[in-house]
Amino acid sequence: MMTVGYCCVPRARSPSSATILKWSVTGNWRMPAPCWPPITKRRKVFCKRPGIMLITQSRAETRAVIFDLGRVLVKVDFTRMLRRFKPAVALSGDDFSLEKLTAHPFFRDFAEGRIDGREFWLRLKSHFKADLTYDDFRDIWCDIFEPMPGMRDLVERIRRDYPVTLLSDIDPIHWEWLSAAYPWLTSFPDPVLSYEIGHMKPHRRCYEQAARAVGQSPEHCLFIDDRPPNIAGACAAGMSGILFTGINPLEEALPLFLKD
Repeated sequence: MMTVGYCCVPRARSPSSATILKWSVTGNWRMPAPCWPPITKRRKVFCKRPGIMLITQSRAETRAVIFDLGRVLVKVDFTRMLRRFKPAVALSGDDFSLEKLTAHPFFRDFAEGRIDGREFWLRLKSHFKADLTYDDFRDIWCDIFEPMPGMRDLVERIRRDYPVTLLSDIDPIHWEWLSAAYPWLTSFPDPVLSYEIGHMKPHRRCYEQAARAVGQSPEHCLFIDDRPPNIAGACAAGMSGILFTGINPLEEALPLFLKD
């Protein structure tokens, strides 16, 4: 099986364009399909081992670090949630899946703050013919999170020298649950949450607001996320980016962006 890592940086003169390249174990470059607008001049590439691919950040030094939340600071696994939902849903297993759930407009409306938790529950009940109370829904809806080993300590080390914040696509129920279960997440100043700002990544406003939250211009910010389109969006906004594939690759990559 081919191991692939991603990373990208903004174009030096035109941050509206960015690219993501793939590094494979064979040592070959290739563009993903569909690809993002390419940078015209490829800069120096660092690859410490197969599966970790980095391009140098913008010429401006990194002065702040912005973290995604789900699958970066905490693990996210929808298996338990879907298994617990299915007995309450009057549909076959193939008709109720994460893909079918997130494809509906009311899911995005919830994540971008246009409807609250009760309205989301009512729409989910109606669409999937689900028989469950609001309290049961909240309990099942939040049964997806687990700690990401080592990430809390890593964040604490970084914040000694750099301002940090969160940039997350998240709904108010999940944020309330996470804040109670992992209180250290509330220590991030001015977290940028999709349900509060009305946009999800990779909308440009997300990155601009995150940069303001750490008091820096985008070119001085490093963004860490587990999804390539979100890294591409950060780079298009002027940031540098690292695709998160695990804490060990991240710790290997950070010295290329951060001073000791």
